[in-house]
Amino acid sequence: MAKVFAQEVVYPDKNDSSIVKIKGYYNKLGKINSNKKYYLFPPDADSIFIPTSQELLLAERLMTEKYDEFLKSDARAKGLTGTEYKQHYYSYYRQYTGFTSKSGDKIIFTQLFKCCKKNINKCFPNWKKELVIPLSEGSCAIAIGFLVNLKRRKISFP
Repeated sequence: MAKVFAQEVVYPDKNDSSIVKIKGYYNKLGKINSNKKYYLFPPDADSIFIPTSQELLLAERLMTEKYDEFLKSDARAKGLTGTEYKQHYYSYYRQYTGFTSKSGDKIIFTQLFKCCKKNINKCFPNWKKELVIPLSEGSCAIAIGFLVNLKRRKISFP
């Protein structure tokens, strides 16, 4: 089980405030995306927003709290059964992109990814500029995406 630390968003890159780290949820880096041309959003996506630090904390908290419930409710998650969110994804990098649905729900698309080559830039050289494709790119480059609905307090696959 991962150690529980006080959850706070830190900005480790003084020159780039879109690079974050959320202590207590993961030990790698996250990227807040603001690019508006992503094609992975559901058809009901209405507009893009840049998540605040509080919204990022809420998204990670909901992932932790609702992950088991999600695994039981979505047959596509069958391969993840037996995993625990914080423990399993603690060493994954993150990308966060916020959008508002046509019904007014604030949703954060949370992309988790890792590279077994110990250098994330070898597997995902443009991860700070472009959204990582949520398909496994071989056994060394793994990515998985989730939609975290902040209003309805639930998670799902895109």
